Amino acid sequence: MMHACRFYLRPAMPKERLSMRKIREILRLSAAGLSARQIAGSVGVARSTVADCLLRAGQADLGWPLPAALDDVELERRLYPPAPVRDDAVPVPDWPRLHAELQRKGVTLLLLWQEYKATVPAGGTANSKPPGGHGGSASGTG
Repeated sequence: MMHACRFYLRPAMPKERLSMRKIREILRLSAAGLSARQIAGSVGVARSTVADCLLRAGQADLGWPLPAALDDVELERRLYPPAPVRDDAVPVPDWPRLHAELQRKGVTLLLLWQEYKATVPAGGTANSKPPGGHGGSASGTG
């Protein structure tokens, strides 16, 4: 009988956010002096979840009691702000254009890759390699 490898790494799933009711309860119990272990047991979440919630509350400068005017939508916005937009993201190649270019005589994938590396700021992604996965010349001799 075969057993599944216990070291198999599954892709990380995004964590489901706590309900605002649980977040409010975590903040209340923390202000009452309970430990993270006690809070986790009371609320029914992991200690790491309690720690993450308290860290986010600290970063948002929120403590117990929460302001009376703070509704659930605003609380969630403060605890889970949108991720900042990166301006250094590498543009995705225009795949249909590249496919059409490859149909032309004399155009190779290596040539298109070299053009891409020359036009993308900072030379493209750090992991970008020439077609074929080697650093040799187009003729394959070097």
